[in-house]
Amino acid sequence: MQAPDLLEPVVGSESPHRRVALYRRPWVVLLGAFVIYGLIALVAYWPLFPGDSSRMPGCACGDQAQEVWFISWIPFALSHGLNPLFSGWLNFPYGVNLAQNTSMPLLGLLTAPLTTLVSPIASYNLLLWLAFPASGTAMFAVVRKWTGSTAAAVIAGLLYGFSAYTIGQGFGHVMLSFVPLPPLYFYQLHKIVAGREGSPRRQGLVLGLIAVAQYFIAQEILATLIIVTALGLIVLAGATCRRVSRALLRRAATGLIYATGVVAVFVAYPLWFAVSGADHASGSVRPVINATHVDLFGPVLPTHAQRFAPHRLIVDYASKFSNVEDGSYIGAPLLLLAILLAVRYRSNRWIRLCAVMAAVAFLLSLGPRLSVLTHKTSVPLPFALLARFPLLDNLVADRLSLYEVLFVSLAVALGIAELIRDVRSPSLSRRARHAPTRRANPYVVAAVAALGVLTAVSLIPRWPYHTVPTATPSLFRSTLVKQIPLDSAVLAYPFPYGDNDQSMLWQAVADMRFKQPGGFAYMRGKNGKPTLAPANLDPTIVQRFLVTEETTQTAGTAEVRPPPVTNALAADLRTYLARYHIRAVIEDPGFKGSADVSRLFSEALGPPQLSGGVEIWLQMPGQANT
Repeated sequence: MQAPDLLEPVVGSESPHRRVALYRRPWVVLLGAFVIYGLIALVAYWPLFPGDSSRMPGCACGDQAQEVWFISWIPFALSHGLNPLFSGWLNFPYGVNLAQNTSMPLLGLLTAPLTTLVSPIASYNLLLWLAFPASGTAMFAVVRKWTGSTAAAVIAGLLYGFSAYTIGQGFGHVMLSFVPLPPLYFYQLHKIVAGREGSPRRQGLVLGLIAVAQYFIAQEILATLIIVTALGLIVLAGATCRRVSRALLRRAATGLIYATGVVAVFVAYPLWFAVSGADHASGSVRPVINATHVDLFGPVLPTHAQRFAPHRLIVDYASKFSNVEDGSYIGAPLLLLAILLAVRYRSNRWIRLCAVMAAVAFLLSLGPRLSVLTHKTSVPLPFALLARFPLLDNLVADRLSLYEVLFVSLAVALGIAELIRDVRSPSLSRRARHAPTRRANPYVVAAVAALGVLTAVSLIPRWPYHTVPTATPSLFRSTLVKQIPLDSAVLAYPFPYGDNDQSMLWQAVADMRFKQPGGFAYMRGKNGKPTLAPANLDPTIVQRFLVTEETTQTAGTAEVRPPPVTNALAADLRTYLARYHIRAVIEDPGFKGSADVSRLFSEALGPPQLSGGVEIWLQMPGQANT
């Protein structure tokens, strides 16, 4: 007896005539979905618009400035014949291994024309906006292809593209908010492991290319995709082991082998460079035991990201355990809706699988130890096992919320597609296999409608995001920047360290004209371990003065005072500049703490020039500037 096809319709069958009309012009429908999602996303960053270079969300510093720098580096490196996986323009003179950082080279490549013609800030803002409609449209396309229901696809796109996960990451983590590939990945995987149509080799190649593209956007998401894939295959195998034919196993194995081969070909060198390339660091970037994670009640307790939520609830609970990246919230109405549809259509194996995988993803997102309403218990959880595997110990637990919302969105969409078919045509609600006709229960329809309205209200985000002017000094956007010798090293204040990395934004806007000590990225420390602290060049008191002054003024740590400005410190500064061939010193006079720094620079180098909004010193002691 032939084993049943696991690629049976995800929902009930439909008329072939209706299918022809439905897919006559799919690109028009996709474009319509993209436009709808894109218009919604415009609200998120208002008054900032896609391609704007005058504003940024949050601040023109920190992660935002770092990501603008990453976007700018790719076209610069490729146009100058440099290795895009390594840069000597930060942490001068040692450099930074970008393969160990979230440098998102694919996004930098895609936006290279806009970066070159306008600004890397424009590219960054375009990608932030694009992440919402691109992710939503990808989910829309997958659900519509699987179910044939446009209504279910629209809902899935909204739930996934505008989930708590994407809204949290959309504040400034473009490599993590740009997630159109995971739905496409799982759809292609479904075709390989559960179908009989098409060439498994071709499907495996496509799956491999999707995985490669994801690696060059965010390695962490590819790693978690592989983890969730392995767990999903185990669940699927356990549920269908008695009904799987050898032919289907051979087909699945063939597709997965081809996919693995494609990933190996394209990812082998970048992965080798990350673990063994120039200035690579060894060890965990962030130990798994200290990784941020979600709370047990995270899915139902609203955070500051939701527009409508009880204020006292947020103050007492959510604000204590949630963070800007916490993407676990789906809301009680959506959770009840998912449970209702999963129970009502429990005969659909794909809804069951999505429900189980949503629970698995949530379990992983809880981190290594269970937390209940901010109370950290001693209950161990499966995520702690990841610390035993190389590279995987760098994962951040709460980012696995991506798969929680993905599978919840799929389960709800598949259930709604079933319900729509029950309402419209009970005779088509199941494949013809001597099963009794299933009719729509009016109470279920009413409950789904009510929960749908409550879900929409509970998920409305607190938009627009807070945006600020980039306030990049005009020197770096004008021909005046040519006063700085090309490819020379520059000492900047604020010294680029941690969140005070504004000078990385200056570099990016100035088309990487200069290199600089310091920088905000994971680098190789003295012990070979990864660190966010750049090399402290000799004499070390110079950078200690710049970094301490900066920390004291911005963080209010008055008990940590910088060294006093003395003739000896000025002499050390001149030694520092000469030893590392620094050709210019630049200071933002509007930055807190600049008065003492300006006094030190003037003591060592004489009075500055005020040029394009910054104080600049071009005459270095003992150096002939050209």
